[in-house]
Amino acid sequence: MAKPRYELWGESIRELGVLILVFVPLDVLLEYVRREQRPDVHHWLTIIGFGIAGILLMILGVEIERR
Repeated sequence: MAKPRYELWGESIRELGVLILVFVPLDVLLEYVRREQRPDVHHWLTIIGFGIAGILLMILGVEIERR
């Protein structure tokens, strides 16, 4: 039995949120470790912003899947 279309959209959005939450901040931090520098305030805000965006996408995906 196939899943309804909105469940597939919700699952895709949720997975996208997980990827953004995990890999964007990790990539920024690993780049600074490779350069042996410390991130400045602008980059910390970018990390936090993408973390929040990932969490919001995860919540949106779960809500769409619920329908």
